Amino acid sequence: MAQILDGKIVAQKIRVQIESEVSAMAQAGKQVKLAIVLASEDPSSMSYVNAIVRASEKVGVITQIEKPSDINQSNLELIVANLAQDTGTHGIILQTPLPEEVNVDKLSSLIPPKKDVDGLNPLNAGRLALGLDCFAPATAQAVMEILNYYDIELSGKNTVVIGRSNTVGKPVAQLLLKRNATVSVCHSKTKNISQFSNAADILVTAIGKSKLITSEFVHENLTIIDVGTNFDSSGKMTGDVDFEGVEPIVKAITPVPGGVGPVTTAVLLKHTCESAMKSL
Repeated sequence: MAQILDGKIVAQKIRVQIESEVSAMAQAGKQVKLAIVLASEDPSSMSYVNAIVRASEKVGVITQIEKPSDINQSNLELIVANLAQDTGTHGIILQTPLPEEVNVDKLSSLIPPKKDVDGLNPLNAGRLALGLDCFAPATAQAVMEILNYYDIELSGKNTVVIGRSNTVGKPVAQLLLKRNATVSVCHSKTKNISQFSNAADILVTAIGKSKLITSEFVHENLTIIDVGTNFDSSGKMTGDVDFEGVEPIVKAITPVPGGVGPVTTAVLLKHTCESAMKSL
């Protein structure tokens, strides 16, 4: 049986630290605030926003949800620009999905790097690639938080990342490289992905395809971090990994739900808190 890498435990540890720091800043007269720019009624998106709000309330972080009545590029740019100038706002995130006609890159560039707590600004992406200090995308950082908490050795380890998105796959690979892991990135054009995963010590899946990773992709010494958030035909949340088929085989695995998700929310708040502390 695999070791279950419980994200709820990791998230709780992060929240305890945040709560202490937020309390200290409150005594100094500073309230920590995270702004969420919302542009859809997507159910999964709203669920995530509600999770952020609940987590924020527990640690004393104020959340401000901004959604224009008329969703278009100019209105969203105006909101982001105003938040960028607001000294009382310490973190800004753009909640996806955004309408197809919206230029996400342009919006992301309007978020000051010091308030870019989800690592969307291209300047932060560049700093991450160079190994410089910055806010990494929250989900990518959540992967690292789990590996750190469970003391999983990375230096020299063969690590396979499945997925090359700008929000998870690429930044996870950069963060792993910074920790001296040997990283392979697989994607939709990669042939025989199972050959890569069967040679890996650590597998990070971020492909968005329910239960794609089955027993043929894994082995008994493999640690899996499943970033996938999918829903099966019955509406049940699943990861990219067939948990029931894989868990009895592998060394360690994150569950879905309860793995990377709660840690991602905690990391967003941690980054917001760090931004507020730097502004003191």
